[in-house]
Amino acid sequence: MCLSASRGNSKIITLQDISKALAWMEEAEKKMPGTFAAVGRSSHAAQVAMFKSMLMEHHNLKRSAFLRLVSQDMSVDDFEGIERTLEASHEIKINRLPEESDTIYQWLGK
Repeated sequence: MCLSASRGNSKIITLQDISKALAWMEEAEKKMPGTFAAVGRSSHAAQVAMFKSMLMEHHNLKRSAFLRLVSQDMSVDDFEGIERTLEASHEIKINRLPEESDTIYQWLGK
């Protein structure tokens, strides 16, 4: 209806309007899985969603770089709690890099 109205005053919905609307909805739906990711019972739900989103995007990320990215959004204590939770639930793998005194996180995609 909106597409039809955007073309003029006609109240007729064409096949082209429906096709275009369907294409827009399919494109919007690609981004919807994460829409409500930060809604949860935990006070850290938004931070957990941020942590997961960043790992999904980068797949492998060093702890030092990760902390720099999120330092304004969470404390080190919050970060470590989320880290332990996601590792225990097998959503991430934590690889220690003793030679660099760092850690690398790997998103397992669960």
